[in-house]
Amino acid sequence: MSNDTKKVLIGLPSRLLANIDLMAKYEYRTRSDLIREALRRYYDIYRRTESTSAEVQRLENIYSENQ
Repeated sequence: MSNDTKKVLIGLPSRLLANIDLMAKYEYRTRSDLIREALRRYYDIYRRTESTSAEVQRLENIYSENQ
């Protein structure tokens, strides 16, 4: 885990978590790696959506100003 990685606690329905664990085992990956990739893909799709791209850019600018 890199130094800029933060841990978060999330709640998931038991069945979803079981499915995630099964996928991770099948793909020889960790649960965290699988969830991280899923969120990364979701965010990439979200950024490419025209209706939200301006809002995402605004939020990214605010975030970078606070760093």
